[in-house]
Amino acid sequence: MPDATDHADVILFAAEHLRRGGLVAFPTETVYGLGADALNPGAVARVFAAKGRPSNNPLIVHVDGPAMAQPLVERWTADARKLAEAFWPGPLSIVLPKHACVPDSVTGGGPNVALRCPDHELARALIRATGRPLVGPSANKSGFVSPTAAEHVMREFAGAVLLPAGGGTFAPPATVPLDTVLVLDGGACARGIESTVVKPPAAIGDRVVVLRQGYVSADQIASVLGRSVDVAPPAAADSASAIAQTHLDSPGLLDRHYAPRTPAFRFTAAQWPEVLELLLDLLAALQPADGAEARACVLTLGSRSVPSPHARVAMPTDPRQYAARLYAALREADDEKLSAILIETPPSNADPLWAAIADRVRRATVTLPSAD
Repeated sequence: MPDATDHADVILFAAEHLRRGGLVAFPTETVYGLGADALNPGAVARVFAAKGRPSNNPLIVHVDGPAMAQPLVERWTADARKLAEAFWPGPLSIVLPKHACVPDSVTGGGPNVALRCPDHELARALIRATGRPLVGPSANKSGFVSPTAAEHVMREFAGAVLLPAGGGTFAPPATVPLDTVLVLDGGACARGIESTVVKPPAAIGDRVVVLRQGYVSADQIASVLGRSVDVAPPAAADSASAIAQTHLDSPGLLDRHYAPRTPAFRFTAAQWPEVLELLLDLLAALQPADGAEARACVLTLGSRSVPSPHARVAMPTDPRQYAARLYAALREADDEKLSAILIETPPSNADPLWAAIADRVRRATVTLPSAD
């Protein structure tokens, strides 16, 4: 991870752009976030416009620690304090009733705000230099694959300006229009999937609920809080229209999310024999209009052979390595201009991180059509 002291001039330049109401994409341990001053409604509006994000889909507010978080909520509860002490800085977002100083646009019109302190030195240095909390949704067009490298962000936003990753002298551009996205290059993201989002009780009788699964598991949260933790079930596909009309407490709840632009399908390990059978039928239905040869890319776990001309990406069998690799692999497959991407569903076993990965895969794909 680059040292923030090697980036002092770059960070100060980016912080000034943020204070003016501009956008800066910054690295975290999970994915790159599209940063803006969380207390500036005009800057927040630029984030929604740049991403094409639904207005009811809330933004996580990034802080450099509990002291910056506390004024943003009505009450910094004992549960919030325990969670922050245990998991900050780190991939855990805590949902609490917001203070009036937080614009309604940040929370998608809802009463609660999600807060997180990223485990990335450059991200925290940028927040400190700006002196303001920053919203930081994934730095990509809404609904598509999250970026885990600066080059991914550069390809998402026309006219984006890359801020250098190494030390040495920094020569800032003479002028930077307010709608320009600056991209702070912090290298590849170590974790690769978005933070866990937890909602502690706001009133007596409320339960602790994990709204979005991630690196921090429900069991870890339960151990810290000393009580049981519920995991919100994934929304059914037929509830998508209802979700679009309601206030959400967390990002990442929309049915289509994290998806490549290429049609993407998921299958289980048990379906592998029929996957090979289905490839020809599936690709025939997706045959390019210009008559070019249809190709698919298959992301598999373990050793499998895929017939030519199709490609295979062997995904790591360790969940942490898989999480760090997933979004980059989807982007690489997308770049190949294929007819389809097929993804083997991650295993269901004792490691809860696989459940978080499976959630991302489910939202990025549809079920593979039956061979019948």
